[in-house]
Amino acid sequence: MVIYGTKIISDRAWRHRFPERGDHAQSFTLLEGTPEWAAQLTRREHLQYTHGHETYLLMQPDDPQWQPSAFWAYEIEELGGFFVERESRKVYARWEGGEMQMEFWLSHLLLPLWLALETGALLLHAGAVEIEGKAVVFCAPSHGGKSTLTDDLVARGHRLITDDTLALFPRDGGFVTTGSVPYCRPYREFETLGEYTPEYRNGWIEVSQLYLLERDDGVEGASFVPVVGIEKFSALHEGTLLYNFPHLRARHLRDLAAFLDGIRVTRLRRPWGREHFPRLHGEILSHMRGRG
Repeated sequence: MVIYGTKIISDRAWRHRFPERGDHAQSFTLLEGTPEWAAQLTRREHLQYTHGHETYLLMQPDDPQWQPSAFWAYEIEELGGFFVERESRKVYARWEGGEMQMEFWLSHLLLPLWLALETGALLLHAGAVEIEGKAVVFCAPSHGGKSTLTDDLVARGHRLITDDTLALFPRDGGFVTTGSVPYCRPYREFETLGEYTPEYRNGWIEVSQLYLLERDDGVEGASFVPVVGIEKFSALHEGTLLYNFPHLRARHLRDLAAFLDGIRVTRLRRPWGREHFPRLHGEILSHMRGRG
């Protein structure tokens, strides 16, 4: 399968409807079981509590903090984990939960972490759809409405790129993105990718616009406020940049600044609630076309 610009080589019969083909810049082979070297991973760093489980990064004892050398693992408490052999580009899955559950953790949590540690890709907590051949990105804090808006735009005929995690890759002096998984979760539930979305972009695409979503129930329609210069960088809320490990921070900040410098960034203030979405859709299109 190919998701997040990454080809996962496996003879597994996937339960989810993952695409078999698509643009990709890297790959790894997925195997089952526990590799012999797993016993070397005695250093355990807490990552986060997510989807009802504590998660950890396992490394060799002499590895610098958050900087695995030859091997590392992503451990999910009570469920199992994924063991990464860096040089050979192999990932071993040791799993005690259900099959659909494993595919969720692999595609939604492990793969973005793998991209950060193995490729240095820039990962943003954001939703995105394709509008008129370009990627349009929506950023907001958790429960800020980006996934719900993304879902609505997909229902109106725009192709899904992601509803939660956007991967950015350097290319030809700029940055491109591609689809995460062809599923959308307008309302968050633990350990599920959501509803299958056939209108899905699984090829490289440039980003033209990033909207910073803000709630304003005191207005009838949307307002658009340009963000320019250094304010583009400072306007992003804490938590937008994912997996910003200390050894990657300088690269990530440099790449994020370069990415923001090449696109339009706009504060999008709008009233809350789905009943406003038909009008909001038209307002977004007008703004993108230079009439808003």
